[in-house]
Amino acid sequence: MTPYGRSYMRIKHWTRGSDDEERHLIFRDHLRCNDPDRDAYAALKRSLAGHWRDVNYYAEAKGPFIQRTLDEARRATSTIPRCGR
Repeated sequence: MTPYGRSYMRIKHWTRGSDDEERHLIFRDHLRCNDPDRDAYAALKRSLAGHWRDVNYYAEAKGPFIQRTLDEARRATSTIPRCGR
């Protein structure tokens, strides 16, 4: 349920092998394997929740964290194997 009395579901779809798919999978896998980053992302999302009625502003506010995390994950992926989760 949203703060506005409606429930909704967000479904995302990417073309297999696309840059968008790769970016989202790298971010997801990194958070699954990195507890401090996962906790920091959850805290960021909680701190931003309810600040904007437009979800685009919420998404934009998460952008710098996501980009830093992706950069770190891409560097780590080239040298460290994925975790087993």
